[in-house]
Amino acid sequence: SLDAAAGADGATAGTGGSKDAAAGASGALDGGRDVVDAATEPFDASGILPTCATPGPGVSNCGAAGTDGADAGESCCKSLPVSGGEKFSPMYTYTPDGNGPLNLGPQETVSSFRLDKYLVTVGRFRQFVDAWHGGAGWKPLAGSGKHIHLNGGRGLVDGAASSAGNTVYESGWSAADTQLIAPTSANLACNGAFSTWTDTPGANESLPINCVNQAEAAAFCIWDGGFLPSEAEWIYAAAGGNWQLEYPWGGADPDAYNDEAIYGGHADDPTDNTPQCHYPGYYLQACTDVSNIAPVGTAYAGGGRWGQLDLAGEANEWVLDVLPGAARACTDCATLSRSTLRIMHGGTFESDASALHPWVQTVGSGDRTRAGFRCARPPCDGGACVCAAGSGLSACGGLCVDEQTDPDNCGACGNQCPAGTSCQSGVCACPYGATQCGDTCAYLYRDSNNCGACGVKCDATAACFFSQCAECTGPGEAVCYGQCWSVDHDPTNCGACGVTCPDSVGCGGGICGKASCANVPASCGPSGSDGCCASNGMPGGTFNRSNDPSYPATVSPFILDNYEVTVGRFREFIHAADSVYRPNEGGGKHRHLNGGNGLNGGTEPGWGATWGDAFPSDSVSWDAALQSCPGSTWMNYTGPGPNDALPINCITWYEAYAFCIWDGGFLPTEAEWNYAAAGGNQQRVYPWSSPPSSTTIDCTYANFLGCGTGPDNGMELVTGKGPFGHFGLAGNVAEWVLDSPGAYPVPCKDCANLNGPGGVARGGAFDSLVSALTTSARAMVDPSTRSSIGARCARPPQ
Repeated sequence: SLDAAAGADGATAGTGGSKDAAAGASGALDGGRDVVDAATEPFDASGILPTCATPGPGVSNCGAAGTDGADAGESCCKSLPVSGGEKFSPMYTYTPDGNGPLNLGPQETVSSFRLDKYLVTVGRFRQFVDAWHGGAGWKPLAGSGKHIHLNGGRGLVDGAASSAGNTVYESGWSAADTQLIAPTSANLACNGAFSTWTDTPGANESLPINCVNQAEAAAFCIWDGGFLPSEAEWIYAAAGGNWQLEYPWGGADPDAYNDEAIYGGHADDPTDNTPQCHYPGYYLQACTDVSNIAPVGTAYAGGGRWGQLDLAGEANEWVLDVLPGAARACTDCATLSRSTLRIMHGGTFESDASALHPWVQTVGSGDRTRAGFRCARPPCDGGACVCAAGSGLSACGGLCVDEQTDPDNCGACGNQCPAGTSCQSGVCACPYGATQCGDTCAYLYRDSNNCGACGVKCDATAACFFSQCAECTGPGEAVCYGQCWSVDHDPTNCGACGVTCPDSVGCGGGICGKASCANVPASCGPSGSDGCCASNGMPGGTFNRSNDPSYPATVSPFILDNYEVTVGRFREFIHAADSVYRPNEGGGKHRHLNGGNGLNGGTEPGWGATWGDAFPSDSVSWDAALQSCPGSTWMNYTGPGPNDALPINCITWYEAYAFCIWDGGFLPTEAEWNYAAAGGNQQRVYPWSSPPSSTTIDCTYANFLGCGTGPDNGMELVTGKGPFGHFGLAGNVAEWVLDSPGAYPVPCKDCANLNGPGGVARGGAFDSLVSALTTSARAMVDPSTRSSIGARCARPPQ
């Protein structure tokens, strides 16, 4: 226990002793440190925890009122009751039109619990660091930190380990995890200028602690008398239980005033991937340092159904589960075994709005990152609730609640405030800054239906900005943060304001990924009615490249488009490119491999910073470039034409690679392309060869030299279909792959030759000899060449 550690060492007596004294005075939690017998030891229901017993910065000055003075505001340890018992779907999401929720997974139930109102501050965490005392002080006891108010003290059900007739419960703290506790100055500085920790108390005490690993977060909560919430508990609180809200505060996107969430995004220049922040100002500006992180509770209007703040933005929050987390139908369960990957939720101060939804899951190793945490606690004593004298709380339905602020018991037990309102001084009212307009709480300075005054509605092409309707008239434009943006093509406001496409993925028709088909009719396939973006999953495996046993290769599962990129799809990309789209440096990696770092053991460089410099600069230049080679399929820049279902050719390697990145994927490697064409270890001579050694070929299988005068719909010939359902892998137009020219790399596990820009094409074309159509044939070409070469894209597995 902490007492024993303090007595043995002496150095922790000042800090640790005060905590124990506070806990002993309240008669709760056995000092907040050790395993508690739920049947005999009551929990402190006052919300005053040991870490907040002594007032000070980051301890007693939380909330919007606490940012101006050390002793203003309220206790940073305030823990609010969450009323459980409602079935909800942790895997819910919202439909693109915002009319969700759309339940994607099983229904779960959680029992009532308490969840801290605020993220753990630097000031509170400093006391834990003092108690830990460089490893010589307090450490969690094995088995501590269970949800001991559940299942007779046995805690949560481990959904990963339980099976039919075999229920496995939460094991609590593992002694092996003790070695992971190391909140040293060096470790707590993992984020450089964005690390909130300081070696001595200073200006950061009210900021959320970050750079803690998941084990330290769990240990702190045990030390402070609670436990890390399960993923289901965290989502339940952020989603408002079965309200299943789009954001913790409701369905309205966050504004840029920092009153609902501390968040960010990216620059309006698609070539700049520098994270940008709204805080401490309004307009997005490059995030620079810890000044972009707000004191906890600054976003006063972003409270959830039960009053917790900063459940979206500010700092990601560790939860108890390991991957896959809350993905099973059960009551009071969690995924606690069979994985080493840990889960976070909430988004950070630099995340765009799409990361702020309660269901968005961030997965990591549990190591140090820009994550913080908050603690959960038992509802009271596991039974009847006796609220601590002087706490100002009332017993309602087995919980100690503040009837002055609790939206489910506002002014009296059971008086639930309507959605969108909050409980203020025992009365249901609109949040601070909002005005009651009928049955809606409206922010008049930004509500397009109540702009400047109740009932003043902006028209369909305008939005409310500082209480005025601002109008944009350009095609596909919308008002985002007071400016006109093309939500059809802008990757930072794709389809809606603040929706940022990830990893250089482009926006077409307001859709991130496979954007090229957003405005293109289904015109591919044998009947001319397939979606031209259709794709099939590849199982992965080991085979011989070019059917040569000297060059074995193993590829992981991936997805490959069924059709070559069409003229119609490429036109959509050109429109985006003319809107200054270029892939970000490093974009286009095989992000499903090696923790997102891609091929070759995680050394894939991705897109080069200068590779987009040679793109045509305008529509006239694009038309000229794409019509500059014999047999060109390109028609014109302006709009649809009779060639739109034909494969695009006459494109450079750079343009093919950029297209696939913009369209949500990447160019396949030579090994991946060869695997798809050869049928993996079937080692087919041609994609259609059956048996694999068959050399049968004529113009009914493919379009090659002597079959026609240019590319046609030969990619749609059923007889020439590949072994995994892909059309046009031989003939018609050749296809750029990712690799640079050169010998096959050996050995090869998810490998590619990446010594520079690409320059390898596969499959042969309409003007190729039969020998170029075999699955073993390779063509080495200058990446700037415009000839009878097109492309097809690969994508991460789903």
